[in-house]
Amino acid sequence: VSGKLFRDLTPADIKLTMDVNVLAVFWVTQTFLEDMRELGYGHVTTISSVAGLFGSIKLVDYSCSKFAVMGLVEALRFEIMAENLPIEFTMVNPYFIKTGMFEGVVSKWPYFMPMLETGWVGDKIIEAVEQNRVIVVMPRIFYYLMLTKAFCPDRLSYHINKFSGTFDVMQYFTGRPDSKEADSKKEKSTDCDSALIP
Repeated sequence: VSGKLFRDLTPADIKLTMDVNVLAVFWVTQTFLEDMRELGYGHVTTISSVAGLFGSIKLVDYSCSKFAVMGLVEALRFEIMAENLPIEFTMVNPYFIKTGMFEGVVSKWPYFMPMLETGWVGDKIIEAVEQNRVIVVMPRIFYYLMLTKAFCPDRLSYHINKFSGTFDVMQYFTGRPDSKEADSKKEKSTDCDSALIP
């Protein structure tokens, strides 16, 4: 997660985000899906983010990658359904999880939009897979925000999201402390042509 404004993103920032969040999902899913075809069953669980449902400030590259994953899984699920294969899909869209990756992020309404505990998220994912749920959003308030996005005029939806504080969450973002050195090395690198391959 770069936490940068769009105008400050470098080609290396964008490529790294897409390699990790999109291309890696392609390669891993392709690899294991073939095994599921041979077995005749399976369940693909993909971790996206609420940033794949709503765009936000200083998350342009991250949101772009997560929107891409949402499209990838939806289209692939329809392909598998058309083939009548008994393979299930679950797309998980959590809010910020306390892993350190989003260190410094502050929720305006922590009661409704809390930073999520890893154990709780893990339990919800297992529960969703057992129930063959197609999409999971956490916390639940984001289901209602999805409705405002779908049915409200764009300008009203913008103001609702602004009031919710989702546009300000990255204001004090610092990220993992150990990511500073990695960012420094990345900026010094001039090689933007390498690609993540299986």
